[in-house]
Formats: sequence, structure tokens, C-alpha cells
Amino acid sequence: MTTFTHRDVPFTLKRRHDDRFEITIEMDGEVANHTARTRLPELARRRAEMLINRRIKRKLKEKIGPA
Repeated sequence: MTTFTHRDVPFTLKRRHDDRFEITIEMDGEVANHTARTRLPELARRRAEMLINRRIKRKLKEKIGPA
């Protein structure tokens, strides 16, 4: 298990099988679990960063409201 931080959001990567990583993201008191199918830990880390960016973008849209 390896812990990283992206935009002040901690996340962990755990290798589950030869070609699968479990991503756990802790954001605003919520814990989200995702799976990345890749053999390379760098790609799993990038996938986690993309998921965090998507969650941040969604939360900003919720705060602003519909245009």
C-alpha cells in the first residue's frame, strides 16, 4: 500500500492482482473506492489523480449551482 497526495487530497494505491490496483480516495470525510486495471503503478496513480480532479470539479459546480 502506498499513500500519495494530489491537490491536498490523500489517496492510497494497493496492488490487488498482477493487473489491478485498488484506489482509495479520502475527500471531505468521504471515502471512495475505485479499481484501475493496469500493470503499471504510475498509470494507476494518474487514474487516481484524474478521479480527484473530477470530484473537485463536480463539487465546485454544486456550490456554484446551475448556470
